[in-house]
Amino acid sequence: TDMTFGFQSAVDVATDATPQDVVKLFRRARLIGRRFQIVHVMFGRDMIEVSTFRALQTNAETDDHGRVLRDNVWGTQEEDATRRDFTINALYYDPVGGEILDYHDGVRDMKKRVIRMIGDPATRYREDPVRMLRVARFAAKLNFEIEARTRKPLRELAPLISNVPKARLFDEM
Repeated sequence: TDMTFGFQSAVDVATDATPQDVVKLFRRARLIGRRFQIVHVMFGRDMIEVSTFRALQTNAETDDHGRVLRDNVWGTQEEDATRRDFTINALYYDPVGGEILDYHDGVRDMKKRVIRMIGDPATRYREDPVRMLRVARFAAKLNFEIEARTRKPLRELAPLISNVPKARLFDEM
């Protein structure tokens, strides 16, 4: 099946190496982020975003609106997939085995051209309101439909965007 969508996709790297270990491995790498640490590795003119697999948490520190404030607890690849926002954003490529690892039917949703939230959409938007911008950006950029359950809480929760640091909004846009 042709899985191209008329744009050059960015590839991020997810690993079990900690951010500090990644920084030690690459000469042109810098640690960024407070809420969730990631590493930007410069490769020629390209920047590769490297994140460590995140664990599932039931007691993450949140603000009064439910936004997760700290999220630097490392986990397994499968836990990390569950922590991703959308099914199409939770696909992993194993370069050694040459296979796509799909824990949440992301390939199915790509074929259907639909964006579906992993977990309860209202809860997930509260955890990180930037996801509301991300779902709109993905839908517009990919010409995908937003699944009804994923779309439903957007209007009600839109004011939560005002609680996000401006630098994060800038980066997302």
